[in-house]
Amino acid sequence: MSTKKLCIVGGILLVFQIVAFLVGGLIAPAPTTAVPYMSVKCVDVRKNHHKTRWLVPWGPNKCDKIRDIEEAIPREIEANDIVFSVHIPLPSMEMSPWFQFMLFILQLDIAFKLNNQIRENAEVSMDVSLGYRDDMFSEWTEMAHERVPRKLKCTFTSPKVGHLYC
Repeated sequence: MSTKKLCIVGGILLVFQIVAFLVGGLIAPAPTTAVPYMSVKCVDVRKNHHKTRWLVPWGPNKCDKIRDIEEAIPREIEANDIVFSVHIPLPSMEMSPWFQFMLFILQLDIAFKLNNQIRENAEVSMDVSLGYRDDMFSEWTEMAHERVPRKLKCTFTSPKVGHLYC
């Protein structure tokens, strides 16, 4: 191959590479996005929490909800009866089977109270389940389940009631 033909082939390949780079950078969707979800506090009133039951925050079979933990006290709802439920995706969106991974970061907002102080190295135990269903009417299938203990790291510089320190 002559030098002239080699330069033409190399130039064409370079143009294709530049076009492919521009298509990937300008047209293709972002590889990862962050979508914040706020959990709904559902009440699981069953006495034995051993059988799997999915508490859906919305829809025809939605769960019994409470707005905040203060509402649970007069109703005599224990901490183990409160389930933080998140439904992904939001009702107006659709989930693609092409998702490669999902990363969930759980942020607990624990307000300081004088009559309920948090001791040093307090531990929160979470019973986490991940389930899916293929359409709105099929049964839920459990994909993963884990019991996870986590230590709270709270720094109280000057404790004030209602402030978030953890």
